[in-house]
Amino acid sequence: MAPSLMFCLGPLAGIIGKKYGNHFTAMLGSLLSAIGLASSCFVESIHILYLTHGIITGLGFSFMFNSTNSIINLAFDKRRTLATGIATSGIGFGTICLPLLGSYFLKIYGWRGTFLLLSGITSHGFCSGMIFRLHRRKLAVVKSDGKQKRDKSGSILIS
Repeated sequence: MAPSLMFCLGPLAGIIGKKYGNHFTAMLGSLLSAIGLASSCFVESIHILYLTHGIITGLGFSFMFNSTNSIINLAFDKRRTLATGIATSGIGFGTICLPLLGSYFLKIYGWRGTFLLLSGITSHGFCSGMIFRLHRRKLAVVKSDGKQKRDKSGSILIS
């Protein structure tokens, strides 16, 4: 359920990313995913597991995935396809490695410990979200009245 929600909730993640920024959306996604995975180790019913792992973790994954793709599209102009390809290859790498790691964790720690360890791994996305910043282009656009257009932080905007 979590992978399905990761892609289905893209519009919601886009709205939140546009309103609050991609770094906030990625940090929120990491926090939700870590909470969903950590709370999954305490469940006693499969129905609650659908909520914790399926919905909460899926929502968090959606926020992280979409904010990462947005930041790549905004940060790269010339080699956008290469940057997207490199970033997306990480998904394939994770798809290969995480089942192997998960089965190893299951043998040693059981399913509850595996959820806690995966929660810890997912929480590292919070730090990644903290460093998502766009460098504004340094080009100046002069309006017809001779003044430059600036945003609230004082950066020069491009029309």
